[in-house]
Amino acid sequence: MTEQREIQPLRILLVDDDRHDRTVFRRAFRQSYDPAEITECVRAEEALELLRTKPLRFDLVVTDYKLPGLSGLDFYRAVDSEERAFAVVLLTGAGTEPLAVEALRAEIDDYLIKDTHHGYVELLPTVLREVVRWREDRVARKRAEEELHKAHEELERRVRARTAELQPTNTVLRTEITARK
Repeated sequence: MTEQREIQPLRILLVDDDRHDRTVFRRAFRQSYDPAEITECVRAEEALELLRTKPLRFDLVVTDYKLPGLSGLDFYRAVDSEERAFAVVLLTGAGTEPLAVEALRAEIDDYLIKDTHHGYVELLPTVLREVVRWREDRVARKRAEEELHKAHEELERRVRARTAELQPTNTVLRTEITARK
């Protein structure tokens, strides 16, 4: 008998000032039957305050690029200055190559263009779940690399200490060898 794992709801903070876009976003998850808990903010400043004051944990923050006040990219930079445990995806209705390059240089987790003609809405739940998985993989790999680095440094420290311990014995042995020759 195959045991089927229940998919945990994706906990999403959606930052978008356009009510229509927020509705389309929610509908995409409903229609895909991909469970999601979506918290909405209209302004980036509101989202920053929510992230700072509420003990909520999100898997993903999805932010529109063009927002009143802080842009989505400025919001990301404000959030990224702190240790964050969630992925951030930048959405834009008017994607340009310079904006994509800027977002990727800022090391945003993903950048998506709201292009309804190319199935953006239908792919959204799948793409966002993959972004979260990729982020978790990167974080796990980074932790493993840090642990490996610490273990390497500890090993190097032990080798130096043992070498220092053996130095007097080596000196005595060399003296004995020379005397016997």
